[in-house]
Amino acid sequence: MKRYTIANLNISVHGGEFGGFDRRMSGYASSFDGQAADVQIRCCDSDGITLPDGKTLKRIHRWQWIETAGDGYAAFQTLPGSDTVVSLLEVDREWKNARLQLRGFENNLGITNELRRYLTAGEIFSYAVLQHDGLILHASAIDYDGGAILFSAPSGTGKSTHTSLWNTHYGGKTRVLNDDSPAIRFTDGKAYAFGTPWSGKTTLNLNRAAPLRAIVCLERGERNSIKRIDAKTAAPLLLNETRKPVYTEMMGLTLGVMQRLIAETPMYLLSCNVSKEAVDVVKTALGV
Repeated sequence: MKRYTIANLNISVHGGEFGGFDRRMSGYASSFDGQAADVQIRCCDSDGITLPDGKTLKRIHRWQWIETAGDGYAAFQTLPGSDTVVSLLEVDREWKNARLQLRGFENNLGITNELRRYLTAGEIFSYAVLQHDGLILHASAIDYDGGAILFSAPSGTGKSTHTSLWNTHYGGKTRVLNDDSPAIRFTDGKAYAFGTPWSGKTTLNLNRAAPLRAIVCLERGERNSIKRIDAKTAAPLLLNETRKPVYTEMMGLTLGVMQRLIAETPMYLLSCNVSKEAVDVVKTALGV
């Protein structure tokens, strides 16, 4: 069994080989200090996966979700171009206990069961954190001088490019918490940004947290400008960059955390190019 603490949630993982999985997660290894696991993930290999009874819903994040008759959730994946089930995830409604079955599979893109365990653990975490006053935001997050700033935008907009400018010009005070999927949680009434092991195509993530200073929605522009935005403007921008669960009750949790986040966190819209001035425009607006 392996133990990890991510965004102050204790996660235990049982079963399977942990070579590549543990290398990716090693920065978050933990003993829990005698505490119980908030989430338990049990992995097993199976050449014959049987789907639970229920209605297959739509596909989200590479998973086909099932509306089961039981007290929980289920999702599965198939081989591309076939009906062969290669993954089955079953969890309870509190996202405390998860069971992952994997069929032996490797393709020419280097997708192995080790990688699938790692990615599925991230999927489980993204829903489990909703049960703990948090969510995952598609953003590049930095800790600048003790306060977190999240730059959120669709893929390809330039989030990573922008945060790299902070490192280049203000590296002494800047740390990248996560380059793709930071966690945000409310703790003792205050929002914090956390690094997680899942950082998209990069390995830029740190096992640390910082009070959330601001969320900046980013768009490309020839000139640099920034403005504070209200809840009506911020809501659709953030909703586009958060996980959208199939199930109504989970979507309700997502919207609840998001609404609180917008109400309590300064929100900005930044139009920028690739220059130091783009960073300084943000620093001036945030007063840092």
